[in-house]
Amino acid sequence: MRLPGRAASAGAIADDRRVPSPPAVGDPAPDFTLRHTFGRDLNLHAALARRPVLLAFYVFDFGFA
Repeated sequence: MRLPGRAASAGAIADDRRVPSPPAVGDPAPDFTLRHTFGRDLNLHAALARRPVLLAFYVFDFGFA
């Protein structure tokens, strides 16, 4: 039985499109836009046009334990 809004299997999302595989080490990061802590949008490729960018993801720093 498949529940509405639930993925049918690992690697699939609710509308059955495949989740893209992550980039390999050394591949350029895909472009994205996020809202930063000061409420403004930050676009990766726009930031790269101005200066080098370091991406750091802290999975457990902002979660609820």
